[in-house]
Amino acid sequence: MEFLTLNKIFAANYYAVPDYQRDYEWTNSQNSVLADDIFSLIDDSNEKHFIGAIVTIPFESNDATTLSIDLEDYEIEHAKVKHIVDGQQRLTSLSVFCRALIDTMQDDSSIDDNQKTQQKKKVLNILEGQDFHKTTDNSAPRLMLNGNTGNCYNKEILKQSDTPCNKGYRGAKRLLVAYDLFVKEINSKKVELINDSTCNNSLDYYKKLIKVVTDKIQFVEIECDKSYNAFQVFDSLNGKGLDLTAADRIKNIMLSWSPKGKGIQKWESIVSEVGEEYLANFFVSLFFYINSRRTSKNKLPDQFRNTYKDAAADNFDNFYNKLKEELKNT
Repeated sequence: MEFLTLNKIFAANYYAVPDYQRDYEWTNSQNSVLADDIFSLIDDSNEKHFIGAIVTIPFESNDATTLSIDLEDYEIEHAKVKHIVDGQQRLTSLSVFCRALIDTMQDDSSIDDNQKTQQKKKVLNILEGQDFHKTTDNSAPRLMLNGNTGNCYNKEILKQSDTPCNKGYRGAKRLLVAYDLFVKEINSKKVELINDSTCNNSLDYYKKLIKVVTDKIQFVEIECDKSYNAFQVFDSLNGKGLDLTAADRIKNIMLSWSPKGKGIQKWESIVSEVGEEYLANFFVSLFFYINSRRTSKNKLPDQFRNTYKDAAADNFDNFYNKLKEELKNT
């Protein structure tokens, strides 16, 4: 099994988040641990840090209807894009950390512009591809997120897009909180490591930090071929409900039943009516309305599957219309 650095992961491929994946969910708790892991590797040794596996499958356009960029605009071949079935959260946080690293270095007046340019290029190789864009000089992001969160990532984090986004939505808000956390911790750690002589000066600090990000963090990539059912792989990796919420898993189940490329719009319609934060409570109320007894949140996905599987298989549109009608009555 080959161990891969971020440089190697993004050297030849783009990574997209499929429609059925959850939004960006990491909070300061997970991101502070990630930052501590990165800072712990700033020394002169060649110590590596294994950060986990990412699971990918070939890109499928029918599962990418909410992708935040148009591949044709950048002349990116589908064969160069992989769908991330597991590992999205880590790759997103690391990408945000990389951008925060670039920006904090750019704002450091003690480093001359030539050095900033040299060091910045090493990190930009992780964040940006080299494919041609027909309408602007921007490169495509190596990591492609979905919907409003993707628009926020491209515009507010990467600064590569003018597409508007709502910064108050959950995924976008968490991206911006992560960015602010990383900027604060990068600046704070710089002062600490210069004061204790681990780093000679600001430039030395940024060089060592960039080496950690580009060379010392390691992954393994597990590539599944097209014969795998993406929804089954995704659900089995997260099936214990430790990482996914009940609503995330219900979304995954519903999309696995839908005609290709059509389920995400129907799911988003439910989300817009119920409200993102009230989804689990809605399904608790729905099954109480149907069964006259309360279903615990951890059992909601199984209850959803058992209640609607046959109806969805028979006629997905009828199943969906019935669900929407029940939504009004609940």
